[in-house]
Amino acid sequence: MKEIIITSSVLILCIMLIRRAFRGKISSRLQYALWLLVALRLIVPSSAQIRMEIGSLEGFRVMDIAETLEDKTGDAAARFLLRVIGVQEQSTSADGPSSVFIAVTVPMVWLGIVKGVWKGGMVVMAVWMVAANAVFAHRLCKNRKELELTEIMEGTKDTDGGKEAALRSYFGRVKIYTVKGLASPCLYGMPFREAVYLTPEVAEDTDKARHVLTHEMCHKKHCDGFWSAVRNILLIVYWMDPLVWAAAILSKRDCELACDEAALAILGDSQRTAYGETLLSIITGKRKLSDIACTATTMTESGKSVKERIQYIVKKPRVLGAAVVAALLLVAAVSVLVFTRNPRFTGHTWEGEIMLTTENGLQVTLPETIAGISGYDLSEEGDIVLYQLASGREVGRFRKTEDAGVFETTVYSYGTDEGVAGTDSNASDTTYIIQDAGDGAVYQPSETPESVDYLPDETVTTTGIPRNYRYIQGDYTGLHEKYLDEMNYINSELKAAVLW
Repeated sequence: MKEIIITSSVLILCIMLIRRAFRGKISSRLQYALWLLVALRLIVPSSAQIRMEIGSLEGFRVMDIAETLEDKTGDAAARFLLRVIGVQEQSTSADGPSSVFIAVTVPMVWLGIVKGVWKGGMVVMAVWMVAANAVFAHRLCKNRKELELTEIMEGTKDTDGGKEAALRSYFGRVKIYTVKGLASPCLYGMPFREAVYLTPEVAEDTDKARHVLTHEMCHKKHCDGFWSAVRNILLIVYWMDPLVWAAAILSKRDCELACDEAALAILGDSQRTAYGETLLSIITGKRKLSDIACTATTMTESGKSVKERIQYIVKKPRVLGAAVVAALLLVAAVSVLVFTRNPRFTGHTWEGEIMLTTENGLQVTLPETIAGISGYDLSEEGDIVLYQLASGREVGRFRKTEDAGVFETTVYSYGTDEGVAGTDSNASDTTYIIQDAGDGAVYQPSETPESVDYLPDETVTTTGIPRNYRYIQGDYTGLHEKYLDEMNYINSELKAAVLW
């Protein structure tokens, strides 16, 4: 949940800035489509773990920055918490919990309270939104009266090369009703099975009805009934996040702008003034809190948003190709930063010394010295890849090869194994002596304990054992300084394992 909140907040703020910077320079439908990224970020539970060769920019991905800041501020936050609750940083008491216990326990208690409030709020929000839609649906079903399309379209002509004829054919697949007392015309119903609801006043005016029907059918073509349901579900889940509420309100406003643009593309420029007048006559300023809960496309707007819509209709903003390209590039960059992060280790760990054997015959012994701070995994190429657990970054990898040299090892051997304890003597020209117990302990004559028994005629030989792999060090570019010392230590131990 923490990851979604952080990344979605950054994404919403970025979309707001892009929307502001390119307002009137890009298509309203493209502007509306940008909010799909926010919905996707709120639905997808985690970021994609992708290693990207983008140098220092790799460290600018949102979750990597957040974790770095969390690491830097974690200790300071803990000390601040201790001061707030009146506990000295290093104090301990035989009769009560230590400051360390309090510093860990208090946040956990608050976290439990916050989770409880969050879940309770989700239930309240869900009940409220279901109730709001149920009341609205009941009102429509109770008062509606089906309207024949021919009553509205009679006398209209095709002046736009057939677009209007195609739209009338589309109208024929959607039921149209009139409802007395309806605040404004709207599209409402189960997603993909919506109907259009008109006020009697609009239905009696052929031009207004044509404008409104075109607008509502554009809502249906854009699947706005479905996206309204998605918006409400996300508001239920993230009801405590004010940025999600802001995104819901702005996306609903952009939804109307996109439909205005699409409707005018069908009606033609000659209808701009008449279409704007129709909107002014039917838009009601009586906005209620329940409007955001209802999935209907009712036209309840504030004065500012109505003014913005009329300006878009009258002035017909000029879409600039360079602005569209720039906006898309910015959106792509932001998407990389909020939807991806550096890979985290998900492989295997080990205890003690371990020998790994892969299907392609690669044999590697991993030392005990790095067992608690490292992990390994197998790549698709059959390499054994070693990771630092703290950062999840690759330390290095072992790759099978036919020309990797040999391991050099020293072997001690003796001319006789019939020595009798306590009777053998160490000749003056013998360099080493060894215990009869065979534990491999070797002593210089001057260091020999009296209790050691001797075997004569020692010989020393060096043996070469073929090695079937080589070690390739990973790239530590951009690695945080706090991980670097441990990473270098792991790397040195792995190199030593190769030289053994």
